[in-house]
Amino acid sequence: MKELTITYLQEDQTYRLTSSNGSGSWNGVSRDYSMSMSYSPSGRIDSKYMASKRLSNEQGAYNVDYRNEYSYGFNNNPYALKHIEDPNTGETEDFDCDSKGNMRHHISSTNERSLCWTEDNRLQAFIDNKNTAYYNYDASGERNLKMTGGVVQVMQNGTPYSYHSLETPTLYASGLITINEKGYTKHYFEEGKRICSKIGGGFRYPVCSLSDTVEGPLTPYNTQRGLSENGVITTFNDCMGKDVIEQLSNKIYKIMFDHERYSNDPEYTF
Repeated sequence: MKELTITYLQEDQTYRLTSSNGSGSWNGVSRDYSMSMSYSPSGRIDSKYMASKRLSNEQGAYNVDYRNEYSYGFNNNPYALKHIEDPNTGETEDFDCDSKGNMRHHISSTNERSLCWTEDNRLQAFIDNKNTAYYNYDASGERNLKMTGGVVQVMQNGTPYSYHSLETPTLYASGLITINEKGYTKHYFEEGKRICSKIGGGFRYPVCSLSDTVEGPLTPYNTQRGLSENGVITTFNDCMGKDVIEQLSNKIYKIMFDHERYSNDPEYTF
């Protein structure tokens, strides 16, 4: 049984969090935490201290205590994070940033993550020890496609290899609708505030049903928007410098083709 948790927060004159502490209990076992942060005159985080008692399904009850100290100045950028170190445990994290300040690499004792960016500083792709993702944007800078997946570990002639797999696409057809393999989410707004969302699955026509629409002959979405499967694979490989398994056969085409059929339908389907 979860009982009341009390949390106290403190901020400085520029509304930066300086300290936080709280306490509570779960099934009669007390849990508490205390956190404090310090900043440089320019606003960079200098240090962060955390002492807490936590509970998880995997580890049970355990303590999370660290005192991280931050250093900056990578690539002659005084605000680009370079290194984090806990002097109590010796744990370190290293960062690599490009000339614009975008993080390219993050290495810790448990994970290594690589990221790459578009020329206008939007995240293009990332890979780490467990996950991978690719993002595409339209001409206005809005995200129109996301693909995620995991890492496949294989042994070949006794040598371990890791392959990154993009297998779950999400299509952002507009700011009003998001489509994936399970269906769609339609958002409704009142001025600039979202008031509700409608979640649906499937489409009114089978994918293989071809006919002219009010806009003329059907144009597959991947051709219309330049989001071909080969283009995604090539961009990902060039960006990350590593191959990605082509698990996308028919998935990209199907989700985009379904959307094209739906978006060209003259009747209101919601």
